[in-house]
Amino acid sequence: MKIMRYSAENIKGIKVVEIQPNGDVVTLSGKNGAGKSTILDSIERTLCGGSLPLSNGEDNGKVEINIGDYTVSRIITKKTDRLVVKNQDGATYPSPRTFLKKFIGPLSIDPLSFVRMKDRDQLDVIFRLNPELKEALEAADNAIEMVKEQRSDVWKEKKRLDVEFENAPYHGDLPAELVSVADLSKSLEKAREHNTGIENLEKEKRDCDLEIDKNHEQIKTLKEGIKGLKEQIETLVDKNITYSERISEIDETLQQTSPVDAIEILTQISDAEETNEKIRQNQEAEKLKTAREQKGQEYSELGQALKQAEQDKADLLKNAKMPIDGLSVNGKGVTYNGVPMTEICTAERVRVGASVAISQNPEAKIILVDDVSLLDSDNLNILHETCKDFQIWQVVNDDSGDMGFYIEEGEIKEAKGDK
Repeated sequence: MKIMRYSAENIKGIKVVEIQPNGDVVTLSGKNGAGKSTILDSIERTLCGGSLPLSNGEDNGKVEINIGDYTVSRIITKKTDRLVVKNQDGATYPSPRTFLKKFIGPLSIDPLSFVRMKDRDQLDVIFRLNPELKEALEAADNAIEMVKEQRSDVWKEKKRLDVEFENAPYHGDLPAELVSVADLSKSLEKAREHNTGIENLEKEKRDCDLEIDKNHEQIKTLKEGIKGLKEQIETLVDKNITYSERISEIDETLQQTSPVDAIEILTQISDAEETNEKIRQNQEAEKLKTAREQKGQEYSELGQALKQAEQDKADLLKNAKMPIDGLSVNGKGVTYNGVPMTEICTAERVRVGASVAISQNPEAKIILVDDVSLLDSDNLNILHETCKDFQIWQVVNDDSGDMGFYIEEGEIKEAKGDK
């Protein structure tokens, strides 16, 4: 969709202009202030919207653009501004601006204006061309920032655990588990019971010895004094036999056992709390060691997650549909082949700017370029090569009258063709 015919009258610096392009390059030449840029303004603002003032002292004006299947007219008075779109049969569309937006994007007056924009404005252009990319990039950046924050928190916690672990007391050559004071107390109680049993047996033995001595004396007395108490003596003898047997049993038991050193157990109990305190310190140190190792592992895993999030963002940018290969965005702005727009050469700026302009107008193949005099011949050729198959309307500051449509005081004075 290109401009087949353009006409305007009484618009800003334009008196009466009519142009029928012959080819894909329409050159508007003339001095500064002749009305060349106004022609581009009137095309853009008629097709895309925007204010368009009348010439000084005029009551009405008009812009008419034939784009093949449709004719777009803009009729302006001091009080009204009306847009009309007709098809080849003369039928009009009730909502002309809405209709035009279906196939005409925001035309660019100057493809180079993109590379002159501030970083944020360039990003806005790219995001308008690729609206889903902005949301996806924000999600990718949020994912990266979230992993970075988590990783930073883990790192801080690991460093804290490192310091705490280094300062934690640790004692070697100790068991991993606490010494059971309760078990030692039970052992002490059993030892005491055991030793009491031995003491009771020894006392019982002494008592038996005393009884034997006592009975011997009584026997002696009875034998000397009462010879008739034979049965009693026999009874006492039997008792002595019984006591003797018991003494033998006690001796046998005492030979098979020995007292338990309760003092040693008491010492163990006394030492157990000190030992257990050291073991507790060792256990805490082991916990700290495990925790710091876990944090180290978590930090490493988050590092991998960060790499993956950054790779996902890189893949997103790699697969994003851009106006030209090599164009991408970073956290600050737009880059071309990894280089910020402010640092690329003029030829690359022309190529990028033209590609962005083309991408804004996939159906309306119209590019408007103000003042190509700023470009040398090589870069002008790059512009035309990049905009191949598009119709370029270009402004040149030249008062020779030998280039294209020569504009003077808002009118065409010479028409040398589209060169």
